[in-house]
Amino acid sequence: MTDSQDSTGDVSTVSDLRRLRYVGPATAEILRDADITAADIKSKNVSYRKLVEKGINPGVAAKIRREHSLPWTISGMGSDLDQRSETVSGLSEAEKRWVSLSNADWETTEVSTEIELKRPEIPKDALGFELIDEPPELRPVDDLDAVDKAISDELAKAGVNTVRRLATVDPKRLADAVEISEEILQELHDQAVEHA
Repeated sequence: MTDSQDSTGDVSTVSDLRRLRYVGPATAEILRDADITAADIKSKNVSYRKLVEKGINPGVAAKIRREHSLPWTISGMGSDLDQRSETVSGLSEAEKRWVSLSNADWETTEVSTEIELKRPEIPKDALGFELIDEPPELRPVDDLDAVDKAISDELAKAGVNTVRRLATVDPKRLADAVEISEEILQELHDQAVEHA
């Protein structure tokens, strides 16, 4: 067993590699034999692809890559965006064109940071208050045409206070808990489903 040297000349042992998260004994041995040091991983001088090529399990290599923010690959990913736009799969022609055009001088490109936000038109009542429907989970049961004060109070005894709750409750089981007939509860339930 020999120790490997990193790019600064420091010797890295299996124990140094084992201190890295997701590096077990077998992975540390493979890394040492491939002359990959803990410092190489920490300084991102190694890629996911290189780890896999050297014999690291792809799943372990992916965990090491994520943990240490390693690139997927180092070779072939230069600064030439034209080449990258050609090699990246899954991009439409317009997206490839955008990537290749993105190779402009970023220092001289002016970008407007002003964003014009337009609030959607919301109808207002006669007093100028916005008319916004309450979400169904907040609308009280007495919003339904067929629910009067007495029915609302009776439903409240069973914890049914909103249209959404009335729409999701089983009318037969609810009839056992309140003094309202199952037929009326079924009608109320159907109406609540339409409005929920």
